Amino acid sequence: MSAFDQALIQEVLSLGATKAAIIDPSTIAITDEIRSICEKNGCGRYGTNWCCPPGIGTLPELRERVAGFAKGLLFQCIRPLEDSFDLEGMEEAGRDHARVVAQMAARMRENPALPQILPLGAGGCSLCKRCAYLDGKPCVRPQEAISSVEAYGMHVPMLLEGTGMQYTNGANTVSYVGLILYDDQGGDAQGR
Repeated sequence: MSAFDQALIQEVLSLGATKAAIIDPSTIAITDEIRSICEKNGCGRYGTNWCCPPGIGTLPELRERVAGFAKGLLFQCIRPLEDSFDLEGMEEAGRDHARVVAQMAARMRENPALPQILPLGAGGCSLCKRCAYLDGKPCVRPQEAISSVEAYGMHVPMLLEGTGMQYTNGANTVSYVGLILYDDQGGDAQGR
C-alpha cells in the first residue's frame, strides 16, 4: 500500500470512521439480488432521486462506472446503541456516517492528485428537499450527491471480506459502510 493510500486511511479515521482499508474495485461484486432490494422500495426512495434506482442507471452502466477506478477507500463507522431498539441512536449514527462520507469526499475532491472520485455511502442522497429527478431535470448538486453502495448493487458483507472489518460488530452497535472509489495521479499509482 502506498503512502498516499495510507494517508487517505488516516484522514478518514480522523473524521470519525472506525475502520478503513484500501480495496481493488475489480473485486467488487455488483449483483441483481442486491439491486432488487432497492426495487422493493423498503426505504421509500426508489424512483425519487438521481442517486437511487432507476435514476442512477442500469447495473451494466454502474459496473462500467466502477471498473473505471483503480482503488477504493472502504470505511466503516461503528456506533454504540442503548439497545437493539434504539432507533434514535441508529438515525443519529446514520447522520454521523453521512457526514464522514461527505467530508471525506470533499477533501478528496480538493486533492489535485485525485482527478475523479465516486463516493458511495449508506442510504440515498438527501441533499435537496425535492430532487430534480421528480421534475425530469438534471441533478442540481452533482459534485455533492452521494449514492449508496446498495444502489450500485454491492453486497456489503462481500465488500468487507478480507479487510478486517465485519458486517456485524456486536450487540448494541450499528455499523455503516462507505466507499470512495478513486484514481490517484500523485505518482503512487504504479503497479495497479
